[in-house]
Amino acid sequence: MDLGYAEQTLWEISHGNWWAFSSVFQTPAFAVDGSLWLYPLAYGFRYLGRTYFLFVVQALGTGIAAWGLYRIGNLRGLSRWQSMFVSVTFLLYPAIIGGSQFDFHPDFIALPLIIWAYYYYRAHNPSLYYILLLSAILAKNVVLISIGGWGIGLILWEHRVKDGIIAIFLSIFTLVIEFKWLLPTYFPGANESLVLSLYGYLGHNFWGIITGIFRHFSDVLKHLSHDGVYAFLIFGPVLAFVFLGSASVMAMLSLFIFNAISSFAAQQAINDQYQVILSGWVFLALIEALLRFKPRRNLVIFATFVSTMFLEVMFISVVIVPLMTIHNNYVAQVKQALSQIPMSNVIYTQNHLGLWAYRYPVVGIATDQAPGRLVDTLPTLWDEASKKKNVPTAIIARSPVRPYLANVIYQAIHNGYHITYHQDHLFILKGIRRFSVPNPSPDAWGWEPMNGSWAVPLWTQNVTQGTINWRKYYVEIPRGKPGSIIENLFFIMYPGYYQITLTTFFSSASKESVGCFQVGNHREMLISSGSSSVKFSVRRVEIMPLSILTNGRYGFDISNIFIHYHPLAAH
Repeated sequence: MDLGYAEQTLWEISHGNWWAFSSVFQTPAFAVDGSLWLYPLAYGFRYLGRTYFLFVVQALGTGIAAWGLYRIGNLRGLSRWQSMFVSVTFLLYPAIIGGSQFDFHPDFIALPLIIWAYYYYRAHNPSLYYILLLSAILAKNVVLISIGGWGIGLILWEHRVKDGIIAIFLSIFTLVIEFKWLLPTYFPGANESLVLSLYGYLGHNFWGIITGIFRHFSDVLKHLSHDGVYAFLIFGPVLAFVFLGSASVMAMLSLFIFNAISSFAAQQAINDQYQVILSGWVFLALIEALLRFKPRRNLVIFATFVSTMFLEVMFISVVIVPLMTIHNNYVAQVKQALSQIPMSNVIYTQNHLGLWAYRYPVVGIATDQAPGRLVDTLPTLWDEASKKKNVPTAIIARSPVRPYLANVIYQAIHNGYHITYHQDHLFILKGIRRFSVPNPSPDAWGWEPMNGSWAVPLWTQNVTQGTINWRKYYVEIPRGKPGSIIENLFFIMYPGYYQITLTTFFSSASKESVGCFQVGNHREMLISSGSSSVKFSVRRVEIMPLSILTNGRYGFDISNIFIHYHPLAAH
C-alpha cells in the first residue's frame, strides 16, 4: 500500500500537481511524512525507471548509512575490521531488511543523513552537521522526535549543554511550526484524526497528547508492558549493549517509546518502516557502547554479529520467504479492469484498489484512514470533475465490501449503473448519473451509512455457497447442499429499533422454509417467502454479525438485506 501511495504522489508531482493529493491517506503528500525530498525524487521516478528507481534509492540510502557507520567507527577508535563488522551487522539487522521490503519510504533518505550528521558532529564540523540534520528533518518529520532525544543525551551524558539545547530547540521549534501552524493552516484536518487514532488515549490534540504522557503515565506504562516482543526484536540482536552508549541512547529511546506507546500495531512491527530511523540510532549507540569494551571489544562485536545473524535467519524464514512465495493474479486483474475505464471517468473505489488508479485525475476511496472522516464522497468527486448533471463514473470494488460502499453500489444500480466487468471477486459498475449518497457512520472508518434505511446487495459480500448472477444482481443458491451462504456480515448497531429484511426469490411454488438467517444472538428467522424480517431493539452500541443459511431442500435466489433503523427517543 505504501508503494502505491509513493507511486501516486510522485506521479502527480512529476506531472505538475505539486499538491499531490493521496487517495490512500486522503491528504496531500507533504502532510503524510512532512517530506520535501519527494519533490526532487518525483522526477527521478518519472524518467529513471519508476518503482525500480525507488528501490535503487532505498538501497543506496542503506549502503550510504552503512558506510557512514564504518567511518564513524574509525573516527571513534575502532579498527577497520571492527568498523566493518559493525556495518555488516547493521545491513543484516532485521529492522533494516524488514523496512526495505516491498515498499518505498522516505525513512531511507533520512537514515543516511542522520548518520552522516552524527559523523560530522564527532568530526567537529558544525556546518555540515547542521546542514545534514536539517536535510534529515525535511526527509521525514519523525526525525524531530529523535533529535530532541539526542539533545537531552548530549546534556545528560556528555555535558555539552549548548549543543544539546540547540538540538532540543530545533526539535521543539520545528514541531510547533509544523503541527501548530503549517499543517492546520494549509492542510486542515490532514492528519489530526490519524494522530488521534494512534495516540488518542493520551489526548485530543497535539499538546494534549504531549501532556497526556505525564497525566496518564500509568496508561503509558501499561501500554509499554505489552511491548516485550517489540523490545526484544529491536534490542535483542545487539544484546542490549546499546544501553551502555552515551548521547545516542536518548535519541534511540525517544523513537522506541514513540512507537511503543502507539495504538497502531504496525509501529511495533519489525517489518515496517517505523523501525528504520530507530535502527540508525541503535547502531550509533552501539558504537558508543563499544568504546567501553576496549579489552573485550572483539568478543562483543562478534556476539552481536552472531545474534543478529541468528535472528535475521529466523526473520527471513518466518516472514520474508512466505511473502515472496505468494502468487496470485490479483494485480493483473486490477490492471486489466482499469484499462477499460477512460481517463475522463470519476473513480470511486476501495483503498487497496485505489493504489492502482493513481493516474486518474479524480479518484476517491470509500473508507478513510481515520475514524469519523470520509473526505472524498461521490458528490465531492463529481463537483471536482464537472458541474454538469451527468458525470461518467466508474465504481471499482472487490468483494467483500464494507456496508457503506455496498449501499453506494445499491444506489448506483437503482440509478442506471450497470456492471461492465467482473472477474472472480473484482467488478466495475459504470454510469453517468449523480445520485444521493448517505453519510458514513462515525465509527470504524465510516463502516456503514447513517441513514434511517439502507441496503446491502448480498452479491457484494463473501458468498460461501451459490453463484452470482451478474445480470440480475442475485445470488443463486442451488438445491441439495445445506450450509452457510453468508457468514459474519458485521453491522454496527446503535441504540434504537431495527428491522432487518432479507429479500428472496423462489424457484418453486412451495411455501416451506428454504433456510434461515440470524442477526447477533437474536432468534433465527426462517426464510419462507419473498421477504423475511426480524425486529429487535438495541440499548447500547453493539457489533452484530448477520448469517444466512440454506437447508438444501430447494433452490432460490437472494438479493439484498435492508436495514431500517429508528433511534431511541431523546429524554
